[in-house]
Amino acid sequence: MDQIRFRVARPADLDAIDLLEREAFPPAEAASLAKMTLRVEQASLLFLIAYAGDDDNIIGYICGTKTNDKKLTHESMEQHDPDGALLCIHSVVVAPEHRGRGVATKMMQAYLKHVEELGVREAALLSKEQVTPLYKVLWQSSHHISSKVY
Repeated sequence: MDQIRFRVARPADLDAIDLLEREAFPPAEAASLAKMTLRVEQASLLFLIAYAGDDDNIIGYICGTKTNDKKLTHESMEQHDPDGALLCIHSVVVAPEHRGRGVATKMMQAYLKHVEELGVREAALLSKEQVTPLYKVLWQSSHHISSKVY
């Protein structure tokens, strides 16, 4: 596999993002294309794309929005407040053919570094039970972000 690189999402990425989202989540949990479009338009700096080789070869992404709510809820994740203090991480997605190769770990490390540079000091995410330990370990390596995994 080519070296993994990262960049913020662009509107031109939405078709690939939508496909990966639908591959990663059951229909009831997958974000709609309309929601992903809003996230790219309103919170693009919090939407990091992982790619290998060609800039358009998207192999994963992490996206989030901000809220001024004190804790992460489904309601707090419905809109983006650019001045919010809490980063709500919505999706951590890796293309099926790239899973099990450490891509999620590299993405989360890059994402945490990226959002720290943006001034984020508190983040939270809703997680499936089987991957919760991964996120807890990754966040222990981030010295500047307070985190909660639900």
